[in-house]
Amino acid sequence: MSALSIGDLALGYQSRLFNTRVRSELSALGQELATGTSRQAAAGNGPLQGALAGIAHGMTMVRTHDAAAAEAAQFARATQAALGTIQHAGGALGAALVMAGTGGAAAQVDAAATDARARLGSVVSALNARDAGRALFAGTATDGAAIAGADVLLAQLAADIGPQTSAAGLAAAVDDWFTAPGGGFETHAYLGADTGLSPVSIAPGQTADPALRADDPALRDLLAGYATAALLDLGVLDGRAEERAAAVLGAGTRIMAGDAALATLGARVGREEARIEEAAAANAAEAAALEEARAALVGVDAYRTATALTEAEAQLETLYAVTARLSRLSLTEFLR
Repeated sequence: MSALSIGDLALGYQSRLFNTRVRSELSALGQELATGTSRQAAAGNGPLQGALAGIAHGMTMVRTHDAAAAEAAQFARATQAALGTIQHAGGALGAALVMAGTGGAAAQVDAAATDARARLGSVVSALNARDAGRALFAGTATDGAAIAGADVLLAQLAADIGPQTSAAGLAAAVDDWFTAPGGGFETHAYLGADTGLSPVSIAPGQTADPALRADDPALRDLLAGYATAALLDLGVLDGRAEERAAAVLGAGTRIMAGDAALATLGARVGREEARIEEAAAANAAEAAALEEARAALVGVDAYRTATALTEAEAQLETLYAVTARLSRLSLTEFLR
């Protein structure tokens, strides 16, 4: 029975072919190990690319919602800080005004009125607060102030209501100026837009609306209390001690009632903050799930890839050893 043999040229060709295949496999395995991406994904496999495109779109949407949620959260925090400033300003003032009005001492009334005027400036500054260049309380008119300065507001209010002779008349005139539709507050004091900011999309099917406007009824009512007492510091009701005492008493009562309404506004913003936090957590979970799905499609098992790389290296070394041994063959070596 005759044995089959491979000629030298055929053997050389077969060796080169095997060498090329093993070296190509080594290169591919090394690339997979270095990048963590399978060769099918790197080569742009059609069905795989379609699935990856869907995941990429999902990641883009998550990043968009996440950025919007972060921006809304910052806006809400800034709004809460401004409300905190306003609440702090009125916390002690309301009680001080009530005490001064109850005691009736002229010096005490005058001091309380001066304090009310100063604190009105703090409140107006808080309402004109900005976050990332945007006005917090001006609605869609985010590029300007929400409300006129305290001195401008008081001067305009004093001019519009004219001389007053009683605490009741002063209170009614101030209330009308601040609360009447198309009245002095809307015409001269509020500088923002009549429309609020649109709700922000923070997750699929979820929006947040943490914005308030300076023309909110609760804020107008609070400002009216401050302004009533502050007008006394401008000389309103001068020479009428009893009426001045009654005016600061009424202003203090109004500010204390407004503090409760302010807490309600803060609670509303707080609820929006909670929704934003929940949406941010959901976005993070969605991003993790999408990343896991992507890794499952394109990722490689590092251990298995390293093992295959070692085996391919061993095959190549064996081929080199055999080739070297064959190249040293001679008749003497063959006969030995």
